[in-house]
Order: sequence, then C-alpha cells, then structure tokens
Amino acid sequence: ISPLLEVQAVEAADSMTYDAHDIDDALKLGLVEFDELEQLDMIKICQQQIASRGDELGEREYQRAIIHTLLDCQVTNVLEHTSTALTQFKWDSASAARQSDFRIGTVGEIAKAKKQLEVFLYERVYRHAEIVKTREIAQLQIQQLFAILVENPEIMPARFVEHAEQVGLPRSVGHYIAGMTDRFFEQQFLAHVSL
Repeated sequence: ISPLLEVQAVEAADSMTYDAHDIDDALKLGLVEFDELEQLDMIKICQQQIASRGDELGEREYQRAIIHTLLDCQVTNVLEHTSTALTQFKWDSASAARQSDFRIGTVGEIAKAKKQLEVFLYERVYRHAEIVKTREIAQLQIQQLFAILVENPEIMPARFVEHAEQVGLPRSVGHYIAGMTDRFFEQQFLAHVSL
C-alpha cells in the first residue's frame, strides 16, 4: 500500500528542494565546479529553459537561475503528472488512491535526469572528503553532548527531565538533542562539553 498522497507530495517536495540546495551549497563551498554540473542532463535542461527566455545574466545570477529552474522544471513535471493522474483515476477515497500504483514524483526525461543528478550528488558531494570529515566531527560532538546530558540531566529543561520518567533518560536526551538547531547545539556543546 502506498503512503497517503499528502505524504508523497511532501516527499517529492523534500527531494526536489534538497537536490537544489545541495547543488547550490556544493558550488558555494567549492566542492564542485560549475563546468562539472554542465555535463548533467538536468542542468542541460535548465540551461535550455534559461536560454529560451533570452535573459542576460552574470555568472552568479546564471547559477542562481539554474537552481531556480532546477526546482521549477521538477515542480512543473510533478504537477502535470499528478494532475493527469487525478483526472484519469478519479479515486473516490484516500484508501483507493493508496491502493493504486500511482506515486507522486517526477516522470519521463526529468525523472531520468533527476536520478543522474542524485548519483552525482552522492558521489561528488555527499562523499566529498571535507563533508565526511565534518560529519565525523559532528557525530563525535553529538555523542559527547549526549554522554554529558545523560550524566547530568539537570542541565536539560525540566520538561525533558520529566519526559525521561516516561521514556527513559537516554531517549529523552536524544529527543532534546534532536530538537536543537545547529546554533543552539553549538552553544550547548561549548558550554557543557569543551570545558
């Protein structure tokens, strides 16, 4: 049985957004060069759309236009595919939609280009030595803060200490850390671990 259509829509939106942001971040961080991206079918599709508009753009504006077009062409593809399916299938309930083989997502040329883009991101960005190193440092810091909070639960807000009575201290500490923003985590880490 398929997830609810609403869940599928969120998953599709997340996937498209992550791809675009990860490409943008990889360029800003110098993990990849723009000419590497230009070899990808998805970027070629975006370049064609931008060229058809006839915009005169500087280098950074052009890269931003690629990112916006990357999102736009995927969203357009998903909306067209989903609209056609909703008209065609005419489900009478959410259950009927879940029983079908239909999935919200990209299709056709865009789906193939998206897959190629995601393979590139995995190989060239997510496994980049700098990213792996940063991830390892972050994991170590999370483990260290976790250990400190388990040993000193009074550091946490009272509601998490109370929550620990119901779910156990390690799980409550995990919930507390999971809800932290990056900035707040860094503050807590510096205040309690690195001293």
